[in-house]
Amino acid sequence: MALHRDDGLMKSYMQMSGKAMPEKLSKLADLMKQELLSSKWDDEARLKEMVLRTKAQFEQRLTANGLGIARNRLASYFSNRGAYQDLISGFGYYQFLTSLCKEADMKALAAKLKAVQEKIVNRNGLKVGITCQQEQMKAVKEALPALLAAFPQSELKAVEYKFAKEPLNEGFQDASKVQYVLKGGDYRKLGAQYSGKMEVLSQLLSRVYLQNTVRVQGGAYGGFTMLDDSGMMCFASYRDPNLKETVQNYLGAEGFLSTLTLEERELRRLIIGTISDWDQPLDPNQKGQVAVNRSLRGLSQEELQKNRDEILSTSVEDLRAFSSLVKEIMGQGYLCVVGNEKKIEEQKELFKKILSLRQ
Repeated sequence: MALHRDDGLMKSYMQMSGKAMPEKLSKLADLMKQELLSSKWDDEARLKEMVLRTKAQFEQRLTANGLGIARNRLASYFSNRGAYQDLISGFGYYQFLTSLCKEADMKALAAKLKAVQEKIVNRNGLKVGITCQQEQMKAVKEALPALLAAFPQSELKAVEYKFAKEPLNEGFQDASKVQYVLKGGDYRKLGAQYSGKMEVLSQLLSRVYLQNTVRVQGGAYGGFTMLDDSGMMCFASYRDPNLKETVQNYLGAEGFLSTLTLEERELRRLIIGTISDWDQPLDPNQKGQVAVNRSLRGLSQEELQKNRDEILSTSVEDLRAFSSLVKEIMGQGYLCVVGNEKKIEEQKELFKKILSLRQ
């Protein structure tokens, strides 16, 4: 996973997690140690089989995950974080798997994988998060040292992630009868900084504007805003029969905001909907995951409270003021679509590159 609010300071982590009753902690530690340290790289036939199976499994999910593919690909056009996510879980990863399937020298591939394993599994870069009852900590402290001691320890060199970024504006053709249309950009490059008020903006555009224009009028299963605190903001449609019409609706969001009027009750409903998504009840496992994520990202409680206060203090004027920013984001010209082959070909002027979703 790639983490950090500042895209230029992005860090990547490989995460392994597990659950166990206190009396089974040593067994869990043994299983983790086995997975991380005991891979057998000398069985070339088995390695080839695993590569082919991994590609086939990913390929089976391509159409169903059209939205995720388009989201990662769109973000890769303008952000390091997006490019990284595309390479480890998006279309870039699929291209990588395709190239591996054509690789004849499994011995060389095994050597590369072993080298990656040795770089990642390093005690100097290790961070551990534990979620348990206080009285269970004794068992944790007894089981953990054996796992940590097994990790090799070597120099940890910081790596700066800088990916080539360009507006490829791709149309991915598939046998699907519907489209996933994403258009957006990087608000940080426009001088804007993340604010909790943007979360209310996202609610407004998703539940009111895009709900009406893309879903109700356009016939898509869904239309919504995607937003993160590292700079990405985009509009997305889900199982959409349209393409160009949806892009035109996205461009109309600026006009909707510039003339926005809301009654106090409507604004309150948006704020309540936003804060309910922000502060959802969590079970112990989820609390642990959230705590680890925030720790790795360096998010303080003060920052989180500031964002909550911004959400709760959002006014109609604040939302209206975002109209120029939304116009500029749409003006950055980034577009990615996964959809019907014929529909994309008919509207090919929207794209710089058209290619098959399946390689």
